[in-house]
Amino acid sequence: MDAGDHWVLNGSKIFITNAGFANVFIIIAITGSHADKRGRKVKDISAFIVERTDPGFSVGKHEKKMGIKGSSTCELIMEDCIIPKDRLLGKQGGQLYDYAAGLEHSPVTRAGESPPPKSVGNGITFRRNLLGWEDIHTGVALLSDSVAMRLRKYALKCSTVQVTIRDPNFRDICRQKRLGSPSYVSRDISRAAMALIREAWNPKVPIRALTITGQNLVPEGEVTEQLDLFRTDTTPQRQRRERLEHTVDGIRSKYGKASILPAATVGEDIDHPSGHAGSIPPPGGSRGRDRH
Repeated sequence: MDAGDHWVLNGSKIFITNAGFANVFIIIAITGSHADKRGRKVKDISAFIVERTDPGFSVGKHEKKMGIKGSSTCELIMEDCIIPKDRLLGKQGGQLYDYAAGLEHSPVTRAGESPPPKSVGNGITFRRNLLGWEDIHTGVALLSDSVAMRLRKYALKCSTVQVTIRDPNFRDICRQKRLGSPSYVSRDISRAAMALIREAWNPKVPIRALTITGQNLVPEGEVTEQLDLFRTDTTPQRQRRERLEHTVDGIRSKYGKASILPAATVGEDIDHPSGHAGSIPPPGGSRGRDRH
């Protein structure tokens, strides 16, 4: 159902191979109907990208099979599942037809070129569970620094920050917050993420994994700012922080990413030094995920 600024999916599908492991799914759904040339009613069938952490989406129980036990077979359940508008693949009602007919409408690009990402995210399954605000702040600082660094690499600023939290029982919650103005500064992303976690999480409950994602991206040269008398930070202050973090990027490119680290992460024991990600994928996908 088209709900204006998002889609709402309802329904289920059984016997989905590897549903127990996957973090991203392609869902085919009926999104309306129209009359064909003969006046007959024809259903519009559209394809969507659905992520495991989307509100209203869940994976059912693992099916017990007589054979082929190497694959996880489960049911996918959508109960008022909220999907952002940009997750629709192609034109509403026309994508499945294009797939079946082998049609490709995307413009021709040079080899090696790719479109800018629609979101930039980073997730970690920690070496140990996070417990208490100090641990959580360390994990958030680590992730926010990485997300901000890659946003600057693409010369993009995010308008929305999304946080996905996973507990040791693999239950996920997902929250979003709109920034006062688009940013690629790690402090802005970290503050928004911590505000979301403080509103939604009990610090006495351990956190197994975290994912932070910058969404609604805007090219840095196209950012416009609305005057706000109640904001404590001024444009010159933000510009100084941006220049500082660009300087940090230059030092890291010359001496390595570990040459400068967020202060909150110095001496921490929650991360995997060789690449951060643990053996279990973090909520929302792998570490360092840029969705195009």
